[in-house]
Amino acid sequence: MADKENILLFSRQKFLMSGITKVTMDEIAREMKISKKTLYKHFPSKNSLVHETIFDMLNSVRDSILKIIDGPQNVIEKLIGIGQIFFSIAKTFSESWLNDIRMNHHELWLEIDKFRTLVIQQNFAKIIEQGKIEGLFIDRPTPLVMTAFLGAVRSVINPEFLMNHSFTVKSAAEITLDLLFTGMLTKQGRKAYKQLKSEMIS
Repeated sequence: MADKENILLFSRQKFLMSGITKVTMDEIAREMKISKKTLYKHFPSKNSLVHETIFDMLNSVRDSILKIIDGPQNVIEKLIGIGQIFFSIAKTFSESWLNDIRMNHHELWLEIDKFRTLVIQQNFAKIIEQGKIEGLFIDRPTPLVMTAFLGAVRSVINPEFLMNHSFTVKSAAEITLDLLFTGMLTKQGRKAYKQLKSEMIS
């Protein structure tokens, strides 16, 4: 018998690959070889399954980011680590999922945006302050840097922008974060950032 975590993992992969609207509860039960009774025991509706699937993933991403932020690494290592988390998640979003969110589930996107906004607002100030102390970030007011960072992420990494400009989530995330990170760094910070990135590629 499939447990709740297995159902969440399988459903997440289905939704991200095919979009939310096209995937049915019958299809999930059939492909997992479980009864609909078992599926509905854990998730009383498709809507509840969708929400738990999305926010289970978001909570996992948040926990991974916080682990890096509170870790012992220097700020450059932390930026690279956070970028890698974003890139690995971005690769899972298909065009079908993006288009479905844009056309049929805008309210869900608003919840996702609210979640990520809160995570950035509550935690990224630590990264900025650490960078200043280490001499790797330019000394600018933290609230201003935070607002600019958040505004750029929200403007670019959203279904409307991505679908209208034919970017993949991964490419948009990679370019946006690289621009934001390098824009915050001192000359010393940019040198360290470039060197660490090249070491990871080679």
